[in-house]
Amino acid sequence: IDPTDPFRGKYITLSYDENSIEISDAENWVSGESIYVALGTDKEGIARIESVSRARPTDGADFIEAQVWYVSESDPRRLMIDYPFDRYYMEESKAQEAEDTHRRAQRDTTRITYALVSVKNGDAVVKDVLIDGISISEIVKANREGAKE
Repeated sequence: IDPTDPFRGKYITLSYDENSIEISDAENWVSGESIYVALGTDKEGIARIESVSRARPTDGADFIEAQVWYVSESDPRRLMIDYPFDRYYMEESKAQEAEDTHRRAQRDTTRITYALVSVKNGDAVVKDVLIDGISISEIVKANREGAKE
Protein backbone atom coordinates (compact mmCIF):
# COMPACT_ATOMS: atom_id res chain seq x y z
CA ILE A 1 0.00 0.00 0.00
CA ASP A 2 1.31 3.42 -0.91
CA PRO A 3 -0.21 5.69 1.74
CA THR A 4 -1.38 9.13 0.66
CA ASP A 5 -2.60 12.18 2.54
CA PRO A 6 -4.90 14.16 0.20
CA PHE A 7 -3.31 17.45 1.29
CA ARG A 8 0.35 16.55 1.84
CA GLY A 9 0.98 13.68 -0.56
CA LYS A 10 2.77 10.33 -0.29
CA TYR A 11 4.45 9.20 2.91
CA ILE A 12 6.23 6.42 4.76
CA THR A 13 4.40 5.15 7.84
CA LEU A 14 6.69 5.20 10.89
CA SER A 15 6.58 3.34 14.19
CA TYR A 16 8.91 3.64 17.14
CA ASP A 17 10.38 1.18 19.65
CA GLU A 18 10.49 3.94 22.26
CA ASN A 19 6.72 4.27 22.52
CA SER A 20 5.82 3.33 26.08
CA ILE A 21 6.78 3.90 29.69
CA GLU A 22 6.14 1.88 32.83
CA ILE A 23 3.64 3.54 35.18
CA SER A 24 2.26 2.78 38.63
CA ASP A 25 -1.10 4.53 38.27
CA ALA A 26 -2.67 3.01 35.15
CA GLU A 27 -6.18 3.83 36.33
CA ASN A 28 -5.41 7.57 36.20
CA TRP A 29 -4.68 7.71 32.46
CA VAL A 30 -7.22 7.70 29.61
CA SER A 31 -6.75 6.79 25.93
CA GLY A 32 -6.72 9.93 23.78
CA GLU A 33 -5.65 12.16 26.67
CA SER A 34 -3.08 14.87 25.86
CA ILE A 35 0.31 14.35 27.51
CA TYR A 36 3.81 15.76 27.53
CA VAL A 37 6.66 13.31 26.99
CA ALA A 38 9.94 14.49 28.55
CA LEU A 39 12.96 13.24 26.61
CA GLY A 40 16.52 12.35 27.42
CA THR A 41 19.21 10.66 25.35
CA ASP A 42 21.14 7.44 25.79
CA LYS A 43 24.90 7.05 25.30
CA GLU A 44 24.40 6.63 21.53
CA GLY A 45 22.47 9.90 21.33
CA ILE A 46 19.12 8.18 20.77
CA ALA A 47 16.08 9.83 22.39
CA ARG A 48 14.58 8.02 25.35
CA ILE A 49 11.42 8.68 27.33
CA GLU A 50 12.25 10.12 30.75
CA SER A 51 8.70 10.72 31.97
CA VAL A 52 5.14 11.60 30.98
CA SER A 53 2.99 14.30 32.49
CA ARG A 54 -0.23 16.18 31.99
CA ALA A 55 1.59 19.43 32.74
CA ARG A 56 3.86 21.15 30.23
CA PRO A 57 7.48 20.87 31.43
CA THR A 58 8.99 24.12 32.67
CA ASP A 59 12.50 22.90 33.48
CA GLY A 60 13.92 23.47 29.99
CA ALA A 61 14.04 19.76 29.14
CA ASP A 62 13.16 18.61 25.62
CA PHE A 63 9.60 17.35 25.38
CA ILE A 64 6.94 16.37 22.86
CA GLU A 65 3.20 16.94 23.01
CA ALA A 66 1.51 13.59 22.35
CA GLN A 67 -1.51 11.51 23.33
CA VAL A 68 -2.10 8.41 25.40
CA TRP A 69 -2.70 5.62 22.90
CA TYR A 70 -3.37 2.76 25.31
CA VAL A 71 -2.87 1.91 28.98
CA SER A 72 -1.88 -1.65 29.86
CA GLU A 73 -3.34 -2.91 33.14
CA SER A 74 -1.18 -6.05 33.23
CA ASP A 75 2.22 -6.19 34.94
CA PRO A 76 4.21 -4.24 34.25
CA ARG A 77 1.64 -1.50 33.71
CA ARG A 78 2.59 0.58 30.69
CA LEU A 79 1.35 3.75 29.05
CA MET A 80 1.56 3.50 25.26
CA ILE A 81 2.22 6.79 23.46
CA ASP A 82 0.68 8.02 20.20
CA TYR A 83 3.26 10.38 18.71
CA PRO A 84 2.15 13.13 16.31
CA PHE A 85 4.97 12.28 13.88
CA ASP A 86 4.22 8.85 12.43
CA ARG A 87 4.59 9.89 8.78
CA TYR A 88 7.53 10.96 6.65
CA TYR A 89 6.38 12.72 3.49
CA MET A 90 8.33 12.20 0.29
CA GLU A 91 8.28 13.15 -3.36
CA GLU A 92 5.55 11.05 -4.95
CA SER A 93 7.68 9.06 -7.39
CA LYS A 94 10.02 7.85 -4.60
CA ALA A 95 7.54 7.17 -1.79
CA GLN A 96 6.53 3.58 -2.65
CA GLU A 97 10.11 2.39 -3.09
CA ALA A 98 11.10 4.17 0.13
CA GLU A 99 8.19 2.57 2.01
CA ASP A 100 9.18 -0.90 0.76
CA THR A 101 12.86 -0.31 1.61
CA HIS A 102 11.95 0.96 5.08
CA ARG A 103 9.67 -2.01 5.77
CA ARG A 104 12.36 -4.54 4.71
CA ALA A 105 14.97 -2.80 6.88
CA GLN A 106 12.67 -2.87 9.92
CA ARG A 107 12.22 -6.63 9.56
CA ASP A 108 15.98 -7.19 9.21
CA THR A 109 17.41 -7.29 12.74
CA THR A 110 20.91 -6.51 11.43
CA ARG A 111 19.77 -3.09 10.13
CA ILE A 112 19.41 0.04 12.24
CA THR A 113 16.42 2.12 11.16
CA TYR A 114 15.48 5.39 12.79
CA ALA A 115 13.86 8.76 12.22
CA LEU A 116 15.74 12.02 12.66
CA VAL A 117 13.27 14.19 14.56
CA SER A 118 13.71 17.85 15.53
CA VAL A 119 12.03 18.85 18.78
CA LYS A 120 11.30 22.39 19.97
CA ASN A 121 8.78 23.66 22.52
CA GLY A 122 6.77 20.44 22.39
CA ASP A 123 6.54 20.31 18.61
CA ALA A 124 8.31 17.60 16.61
CA VAL A 125 9.15 17.37 12.91
CA VAL A 126 10.56 14.33 11.10
CA LYS A 127 13.57 15.61 9.15
CA ASP A 128 14.70 12.31 7.62
CA VAL A 129 14.47 8.53 7.88
CA LEU A 130 17.80 6.71 8.01
CA ILE A 131 18.83 3.11 7.53
CA ASP A 132 22.27 2.28 8.91
CA GLY A 133 23.00 6.02 8.98
CA ILE A 134 22.07 6.65 5.33
CA SER A 135 19.10 8.80 4.30
CA ILE A 136 16.22 6.81 2.80
CA SER A 137 16.20 9.31 -0.09
CA GLU A 138 19.85 8.52 -0.84
CA ILE A 139 19.15 4.78 -0.68
CA VAL A 140 16.28 5.09 -3.16
CA LYS A 141 18.43 7.26 -5.44
CA ALA A 142 21.31 4.73 -5.33
CA ASN A 143 18.91 1.83 -6.01
CA ARG A 144 17.52 3.62 -9.06
CA GLU A 145 20.97 4.49 -10.39
CA GLY A 146 22.07 0.86 -9.90
CA ALA A 147 18.99 -0.38 -11.76
CA LYS A 148 19.88 1.80 -14.78
CA GLU A 149 23.26 0.13 -15.24
